[in-house]
Amino acid sequence: MNGSLDIERLRAEYAEALEGETPDFNRLIELAAETAQKDPDHVRFSTDAGIISRLGRELVAKEETAVAELIKNAYDADATFVQLTFQDSREEGGVLIIDDNGLGMTRDQLIAGFMRLSSNDKVVHPYSTRYNRKRAGRKGIGRFAVQRLGKVLTIITQTKNSSNALKIEIDWEAFTQGRELTTIASTIETLEKKQKEEGTTLIISDLREGWSEKAILRVYRYVSELQQPYPLHTGTELNKNEEQASNDIKADPGFKTELIEKLGNSARTIANEETEIFSHALARIDAYVDANGNGFWSMKSDRLEIDIEDTPIGPNVEEDEQSEEDDLNEDEKSEGGYNEYDSDDFEEDYDKSLRMLEQRLEYEKRMKIADIQPFKHLKNVSINAYYFIWNSGLISRSMSATLRNLATEKGGIRIYRNGFRVLPYGEKNDDWLELDDSYARRIFLPPHGNSNFFGFVELIDRQGFLFDETSSREGLLENAAFEELRKLTYRVLIAAVLQVAQARGRKQSREQINWNKEKNNLSDFNAIKGAADRLITLVKIKNSNHTNGEDDFDYSDIADEIKNAVDNQEILRNELIAELGLLRVLASLGLVIGEFTHEVRQLLSAAYVNARALSKVVFSDQKDKETAEDLFSNIQSFRTYANYFDRAVSDNALRELSSQDLRLVIRNFVATIESSAQRRGIVIETVIDGYDILTPPMHSSELSSLLFNLYTNSQKAIRRARKRGKIRIKSGIDDRSVYLEFSDNGDGIPVEHQERIFDAFFTTSTPVDQDASQEDELQGTGLGLKIVKDIVAGYDGEIYLTNPPEGYNTSFRVELPLYIEK
Repeated sequence: MNGSLDIERLRAEYAEALEGETPDFNRLIELAAETAQKDPDHVRFSTDAGIISRLGRELVAKEETAVAELIKNAYDADATFVQLTFQDSREEGGVLIIDDNGLGMTRDQLIAGFMRLSSNDKVVHPYSTRYNRKRAGRKGIGRFAVQRLGKVLTIITQTKNSSNALKIEIDWEAFTQGRELTTIASTIETLEKKQKEEGTTLIISDLREGWSEKAILRVYRYVSELQQPYPLHTGTELNKNEEQASNDIKADPGFKTELIEKLGNSARTIANEETEIFSHALARIDAYVDANGNGFWSMKSDRLEIDIEDTPIGPNVEEDEQSEEDDLNEDEKSEGGYNEYDSDDFEEDYDKSLRMLEQRLEYEKRMKIADIQPFKHLKNVSINAYYFIWNSGLISRSMSATLRNLATEKGGIRIYRNGFRVLPYGEKNDDWLELDDSYARRIFLPPHGNSNFFGFVELIDRQGFLFDETSSREGLLENAAFEELRKLTYRVLIAAVLQVAQARGRKQSREQINWNKEKNNLSDFNAIKGAADRLITLVKIKNSNHTNGEDDFDYSDIADEIKNAVDNQEILRNELIAELGLLRVLASLGLVIGEFTHEVRQLLSAAYVNARALSKVVFSDQKDKETAEDLFSNIQSFRTYANYFDRAVSDNALRELSSQDLRLVIRNFVATIESSAQRRGIVIETVIDGYDILTPPMHSSELSSLLFNLYTNSQKAIRRARKRGKIRIKSGIDDRSVYLEFSDNGDGIPVEHQERIFDAFFTTSTPVDQDASQEDELQGTGLGLKIVKDIVAGYDGEIYLTNPPEGYNTSFRVELPLYIEK
């Protein structure tokens, strides 16, 4: 009976809620929830509104992570620029404004996307609409990130095709425990005037925590991997036809973030690409060719006090002029220079040296006064680049790993034609200037690979007379103008690199003579020793003139201490020299290996160029085309491996320990082995919890060795299991430690072997036969996990087997002390 009365009451209340021109939607939703509870035959899940705040706390532990997720959402919406303004936010209660120029949202997208918990949009559409970016934001985290930051959210959004903007205000304090989630409504209104052409603005009011400058800087670091330190456009003015054509261009113009702090009426930039990327560059390099073909280049380095401005540059000297200079150099070298005279033939040697000097001066005079010829094909070209040297102590440790990883992924010299980017120049693994090849061949010794530069070339050629795209629209036609451009850009960059090396007192080429790397150190040492000797002399003079009643302290004691300290340093230095002699002997094998890898790099560079050219050939047989593309892909993978190990070895050669960010280490490692894993049918999943997962100071090559040992073990276990393999790498922070878990679904490790797997020469690998490859023989020695354990133990860490996650059979866990940046 009571049930019938309730149904009648609900009918009446439904009718009342539906009356009038506009139904009472909030009341209808409340009635729907109540009606569902009256169903005698079915039960349904309901959602408590308190889940919003609970998920905000649990999914987004740190406020910097929350802001980073919102920036990633702007990136996923194909924004090219996002500006964050922290307004009066030093204490809680401030305002954060996040303004982007992305695609914006329609009403349907707002309701089905942002206002829907656990939306599957990023699963169904893993790449963005306009620029085909791989989405960076974690699925469904954005709204919880906003709730984590402040109490009130205002969203203003508009799309390019809309005539109005939409505005929503959400009061997160209304989402309290005990209320049904679906009964809490937020007002949406249509604004008659759009704020901008397209994009979204988030206004987060009544911030829950204060924001220091360091916390704001951490936000930029967390999204540094998304930044592209290149122009969004080159500033070239476009006519209407060109603007219309730009709508069809899908090349990603880039993404930039700027963070501003505003206190009252005063605003200042905390972080942008200038402060966080370009300010760490060792030098800025510029060049241009004007409308008449006249070229000039400039270079500026405040740190090294280099300022070269508008120096003329033209095509390479003619062959006969180059030959003349080569002859002069050869004569001078064979005769021993200008100043070495034999006492028996002094006059003859002197006259010969004088003639050589006159010839050299005359040649240099002619070259100096001669007009530098204009370029034959280049017109209206400009070059801009920033030069970085990694692992040199020139960049702070806190930024070095972040910037180097950015350079590895996005470093190089891009090309923009008439304001728009031309692919593939400047993409990862594209070496159109052959900088990587040049550095590998070590003709010039200072670092000058693609990852040492962020830069671009701008071409103004509206009619396409000089530069035109290929029929496949993949690059420019490699005609005479393109070849001249390639040579000019390479020459300017190398000239700047050599200037930097000279200013730093570094050797520039293998052929450089009369260069002594210990000269500066010895002069400093001798200067200190000489100063101590002079101090002793002065003190003795002072003591000899000492007057009774004055300070009778014997200053010679201080001088003697300095002298003894210097003498001890000299003894220590001699001991180190003896030790270095022993190390040179031990390094002889390394030299042999180095020569071998040098030859491999040369052959690999040539193979890469040939394979790339072959992949662009038009084949009549589709199978031949696929074979050529596979060859190019395999050589690219080989280069990735080679570059990864070259980097690990060069880092180790510096013998400087530095804290490693596991987030970046794992990402670089996965990028290296991904193609290898795919060929073996292995799927790799990474789970990184948090940021600043910093190890104790250690060599990066040690982590590389650790990961590759675990990977090869997993690879063999999966092969033995004869199944489709999967590997899961997880990392994060646990209490005062950082951890790394490496899991696979191979055949597992028998219980009786688990206590012995870290013993030297113990192996679970199947014994190899006489036909086994050398790789298989080396991988089955039983030393891999012993080496891994020694590495981890050397930093007060531990490695052990742990319970594998569901779907996996083996899981190793590595724990190392957490490094706290000072």
